[in-house]
Amino acid sequence: MRVLFFLLFLLTNTILSAQFSPKEEFRGVWIASVANIDYPQVPTTDAALLKEEWIFLLDELQALNMNAVIMQIRPAGDALYPSQFAPWSAYLTGQQGIAPQPYFDPLQFMIETAHARNMEFHAWINPYRATMNLRTETLHPTHQLNQNPTWHVAYGGKYYLDPGLPAVQQHITDIVAEITEKYDIDAIHFDDYFYPYKSGNEIFPDFNSYRTYGSHFADRADFRVHSVNRLIDKVSAKIKEIKPHVRFGISPFGVWRNAADDLRGSDSRAGVRAYDDLHAHIVKWLREGKIDYIAPQLYWSIGFDAADYARLSDWWSDWHFGRNLYVGHAVYKVDNNADPAWAIPTEIPEQILRNRVAPAVEGSIYFSASKLRLNPLDVLSGIGILYDRYAKIPESIWLDVPPPVAPKFSEPSFGETGITLNWKNYAGVTFEPYYYLVYRFAGKEVGDFDDPRNIIHITDFGQKVNSFQDKNVEFKQKYTYVVTAVNRAHSESSAAMPTTVMRKKRKIKVFKQKR
Repeated sequence: MRVLFFLLFLLTNTILSAQFSPKEEFRGVWIASVANIDYPQVPTTDAALLKEEWIFLLDELQALNMNAVIMQIRPAGDALYPSQFAPWSAYLTGQQGIAPQPYFDPLQFMIETAHARNMEFHAWINPYRATMNLRTETLHPTHQLNQNPTWHVAYGGKYYLDPGLPAVQQHITDIVAEITEKYDIDAIHFDDYFYPYKSGNEIFPDFNSYRTYGSHFADRADFRVHSVNRLIDKVSAKIKEIKPHVRFGISPFGVWRNAADDLRGSDSRAGVRAYDDLHAHIVKWLREGKIDYIAPQLYWSIGFDAADYARLSDWWSDWHFGRNLYVGHAVYKVDNNADPAWAIPTEIPEQILRNRVAPAVEGSIYFSASKLRLNPLDVLSGIGILYDRYAKIPESIWLDVPPPVAPKFSEPSFGETGITLNWKNYAGVTFEPYYYLVYRFAGKEVGDFDDPRNIIHITDFGQKVNSFQDKNVEFKQKYTYVVTAVNRAHSESSAAMPTTVMRKKRKIKVFKQKR
């Protein structure tokens, strides 16, 4: 029945819009480095192999028309880039503290290659996790557990930074500042791990921080919520102080609170809740504008009784407070879960379709890259139908960045392989757009700017490119071209004065420009 529904939905969508892809939609993929889940699949010091594997992964994601990567650059108190606060990660090179050879900066390389493919790069940080086990003999001397052992506590077989310590909150803020200052990232991304998930009956041992800093709170839970709030406040302010265009995003556990806990909560009966168990007050951060996007991990199926994907996506739509809302999808559950819905190959595509008719959901993030590449139940076929072309990233209009200004066309020309378009910024425009969109319409009239089929080119992110050659032109066919500029908030300018061109033998005719 659900497969039939999916096929009927696709047919209806085709009839109504004659297109599957919307013009704007966030399409991200989590790339986990911890335990070598996604990248690199095998640690190595060989710089050439690290680069080759990354490029191969990006090319595969680009072929799926993804437009963002969320790369885990700090998995467990270590780093996939040169940092004054952490050693090189053993998940990168095989031994903590050892750099790639010949030396290069993997983070710089990853950002540049992603932007060259019109993909945003979100720097994913696990803020509190210090180790993945209790063995300390392999930790580098510069690891914070060696540098500041009193900042750490052991819990559930791992070491964690104690979130209740002001020194820890400042340390994480300094880490974020270092990344934001040094690298051309598009966002800082925190996942769902704030205070850790419960480990049996073990109590998280934050006795000292609570005794020292939390005595005036009613209970330890309130102190923990306050501690995480302080971190979010500091990190948010620091990012915007350094680079106002860099977004701060969080992907929390998919249930904030159950309605049984709080009348504001969702119609769910989840055993774990972001607020009560992980002490993450997502609603407060959204309401106060501390974060720029939210990506709840809705890792359940449509209709799952205790935590229904449909009901939860509606709840987040009601509580996103105008910030970008993307949804996390559990690709890892496809053909690998007791819930029979995950044995249906259309579960993920149905969730995407539901996102598109939801009032506020603007896209998706998939966990994780390796699971997506395995293509369980041929899930990529359904996703591919829906992602049949590239989509522009939705705008974040509240960011403090200059508004985009429409460029001005220069005289087009004809070369051996097609029509070359040239444009420039108007005099007095002192900032460069992040990228340009090139539209082409058949005939002498401007058509629909909301139809993504009319976008024939997007210049590389961050590159000062002011020309494009359209090689797919027919003899004596009139084409009307328009270029728009897009800023770092992904806000699009008004259209440049259109230009209409027709190829005639080995030259072109340019018609009078008009609106």
